[in-house]
Amino acid sequence: DWSSDVCSSDLVSVASVSASSTTNKSKYYTAYGSEDEAVEAAVELQTRIAAEGDVLLKNKNNALPLSSSAKISVFGGRQNNVLGVSKSSGGTSSGSGGLGLCTALSESGFKVNPTLEEFYQNNETSIGSETTSFTGRVESSLNFYNDAAIVMLSREGGEGSDASRVTTEKTDEDDFEHQALYTDDKGNTYKHYLMLTNEEEALLKYVKEHFNKVVVLINSSNAMEVSRDRKSVV
Repeated sequence: DWSSDVCSSDLVSVASVSASSTTNKSKYYTAYGSEDEAVEAAVELQTRIAAEGDVLLKNKNNALPLSSSAKISVFGGRQNNVLGVSKSSGGTSSGSGGLGLCTALSESGFKVNPTLEEFYQNNETSIGSETTSFTGRVESSLNFYNDAAIVMLSREGGEGSDASRVTTEKTDEDDFEHQALYTDDKGNTYKHYLMLTNEEEALLKYVKEHFNKVVVLINSSNAMEVSRDRKSVV
């Protein structure tokens, strides 16, 4: 009980209270008997948060749910490095020890394309930077893992890490008014961070040419802009 040592009007941090003042006065309790129990409770909490917060924006032709044993190919440079909560909440990526998307799907019974997963592990890219230059081995594997394709698009951002309003990527958004885009004195218009990059658009086009069923997963705590020329890219 800190009240015996610190008045409510005192701006004193826990760290500043000396060890001698807390001896035999402070008790800490845990609701869990082991680390495994704490981890299990954390997983249950995360599942509930996802159930209450994740949003299905579109489900054209009843693409979802997928068969529990579907053979799927997972695309995206961050496809096994899922972003956590916003940085304002101390969020991290799965690269620091969490569960990646491919691993989670495999543990749920889906058959995940291992050749494509290995390609991304050996060619990790930054957010927004994608490739369509896949090896012949990868392209051959798509013919087998073709029940559906999942494309994960990620964006970071939060308190102390604002999303950029202007990027270095130009756009030709000329046929409709877009209040958020910056145009320089030479008439060049630039994308903002929450728009799809040219490489992401190219990847989506590539995937749609190779799969009848495409699922796009937006891994972001920010609202992304996923339309172009008034037609939804996603």
